[in-house]
Amino acid sequence: MKFRRIVVGPLQTNCYVLWDGQDAVVVDPGDDAEEIISFLNDEGLTLTRVVATHAHFDHVYAAEDLSKVFATVSSCHRLEARSTEPLWFLYRHYYDSNRPFPSLQGDLEEGSVLRFGHSSLKVMHTPGHTAGSICLLSDQLIFTGDTLFRGSVGRTDFGGNWEELQLSLRRLSALDEGLRILPGHGEESTIGYERKTNRFLLAIG
Repeated sequence: MKFRRIVVGPLQTNCYVLWDGQDAVVVDPGDDAEEIISFLNDEGLTLTRVVATHAHFDHVYAAEDLSKVFATVSSCHRLEARSTEPLWFLYRHYYDSNRPFPSLQGDLEEGSVLRFGHSSLKVMHTPGHTAGSICLLSDQLIFTGDTLFRGSVGRTDFGGNWEELQLSLRRLSALDEGLRILPGHGEESTIGYERKTNRFLLAIG
């Protein structure tokens, strides 16, 4: 599996294009649909699915555009698809637009497996930042959305729950220390580095 990080939108969200052979998955297309589409076309890739680690606007704003261009679905956790987006109104602070919330298919849950080419990603349900937040796990990588960052964790004051986030962080902290963390914002890290240095992980033990 190969991947490319594309930093998008006013909140500098990490969108990831993953591919194996010609099959591709896009994770968290928060904005800049044209740039993402151009990369897919330039590489000769076929988008098989859009995946949202959660449904905050800065992670899904371009999902509808990609789904329409490539005639594919935008997926999220089933709880996230049913939730009322608490931050959607904030996009009007950044965009002169009245576009509706994108159509997300709540077809993912704990243990779901996303396959593309010869690669796969396993879904971990990691609530806390939002009720339906997920991480995407492969043998060497984990895409953590806004659950875990380098040196920090996701906020819980926009529909989140700190107790749930603590449980999710304990799960992540127990993973292999060499696992590379690809977060929703900021630079990458590893489970081992965060376990030793992230004050939030240190605080929960």
